[in-house]
Amino acid sequence: MDTEKFYSSLGASYQPGVLTTVVLAAEELKRQGKKIIGLTGGMYDEESFPWREVKEILADATEADWRVMLQYGGTRGYQPLREELSKWMKGHGITVDPYTELMVTTGSQEALDLAARIFLDPGDVIIVGSPTYPSAKLIGWLHLTQPLACTCTGKSGSERACIESLSYPAWLV
Repeated sequence: MDTEKFYSSLGASYQPGVLTTVVLAAEELKRQGKKIIGLTGGMYDEESFPWREVKEILADATEADWRVMLQYGGTRGYQPLREELSKWMKGHGITVDPYTELMVTTGSQEALDLAARIFLDPGDVIIVGSPTYPSAKLIGWLHLTQPLACTCTGKSGSERACIESLSYPAWLV
């Protein structure tokens, strides 16, 4: 069966990125029994995971804890965490309502996607640092914006200078 006919033109255009290729190659080497020390995002040294601590915490979980843990979470994130984050932020001079003004995402890609959906219109120009997190450009592309790389000099304000040099409005990601 020709499965290619099921893809949209966007889906058919996807090719694995450099990081995906590296991670897949590392996973293959690991399957072959080779020790891999991954330095890419999302590929961590398994020995560094706090599995003993997690195992201990889960052993102490009550029936009520398990009822909460096995449920789907709220779309804004775990409420007790949002409440604690709100307290922490207040200690740093930032006041937010944890019920209506604070959201915890599952990772940077979700946060970037949500921000793009809320603040960007098709055709907007977004400034991304160079080098950058690869998904920053991808999320801009998926939302029909125009990613524009800005070389990061390491000097404070270099990205702001890049924006100010443009003759049209742009967002800094």
